[in-house]
Amino acid sequence: MYCLYIDSSLDGVGVACASFTTNPKPIFLAVCPQKFGSAGNLSLLVKQAKAHIGGAEFDQIVITGGPGSFTGIKIGLGWLYGYVAADPTQKPMMAQTSALEAALFHLVATNDYGRDLFLYWPLTRAHGFIARYNAKTKQSSVILHEGSSTSCEFGQLNELFSQGVWIAAKQWDLFAASHASLQISRVLTNEELLEYCLLGMIGQFSGKAELFCDHLPKPNYMRKTTAEENFELKSRKD
Repeated sequence: MYCLYIDSSLDGVGVACASFTTNPKPIFLAVCPQKFGSAGNLSLLVKQAKAHIGGAEFDQIVITGGPGSFTGIKIGLGWLYGYVAADPTQKPMMAQTSALEAALFHLVATNDYGRDLFLYWPLTRAHGFIARYNAKTKQSSVILHEGSSTSCEFGQLNELFSQGVWIAAKQWDLFAASHASLQISRVLTNEELLEYCLLGMIGQFSGKAELFCDHLPKPNYMRKTTAEENFELKSRKD
């Protein structure tokens, strides 16, 4: 049994394939960190993954449904919808997860931080997402952080989460100016973030059939659309 893992919600696209076992190692793992051309890159990477398992069908598919860009999320889910519709006789079991929480899962599994871990991913100049792993409860969550390039309240973040370890999922001017207060220990590249996301997904879902279902997943944007944001901004002015 083979499981396909796809992320297109982060910057770029990543694909991995692993045997559906309790202690898997990826048979195939590749990422394209470019922001453009994700749809074509996704199809190419899936084709390469299938070649690594001798053209066999995928029994399970795990896909990320956000947080991330609208376009990226829709590319991944659109591919999955098309894949399932193309051959009704081949209906894989499916599951959905958070890309940031999957990357966080891998970081926690491969490092002994001893404290809460925060993975911050700035999506635009106006907002970003924080994935938090609570070392006490061993649970994770995703927080939407809204602000701007000049008004993000990093002081509040430092006060609330000063006991944790911070990792930034891409370089950002605000973080560069606030490394000391937030104690950022590392800045990931796009390639690293995509790879950690895929490895985390494999760790989360391998051998856990109870996490899968036969229903197509729905997007989980965790943010307003641009039209909604503009409407809200206009309403405030009125």
